[in-house]
Amino acid sequence: MGGLGIISIISLYQRSNKLAAKDRIYINNEPINFTCRNRRYQTNTSKGFVHGTGTVKGSVLEEPLYSDRESGYSIWLEHVIERSTSKEVYWFMWYDGKGIPTLPLSSVFEKEELLTIINNIRVTDFQL
Repeated sequence: MGGLGIISIISLYQRSNKLAAKDRIYINNEPINFTCRNRRYQTNTSKGFVHGTGTVKGSVLEEPLYSDRESGYSIWLEHVIERSTSKEVYWFMWYDGKGIPTLPLSSVFEKEELLTIINNIRVTDFQL
């Protein structure tokens, strides 16, 4: 894996674990794995597919975009809602092998912007 790499992601996660671990959706005072919630946005658990071993919906796809077999870390494309307006958007979210978000936030984007992201990746010459 080039660029940031899974080791860098793990290192960043270890530094922010306490912060990210609390940034999940809670039901009956229990944190729900494979969810993320921050001041403005949260995983939309009423749409999509259940994440891997999770118990609630929110993933746009049935499988992660990427999953590291050694660490269990995975990145998902998620349905997200803006908490104050219920506006539907998306984000990419990294989770550890237990379903705890590695970061407490991610950039959000609308469907049209997602299509632009996909197209930009598709036409990128990665020089592999």
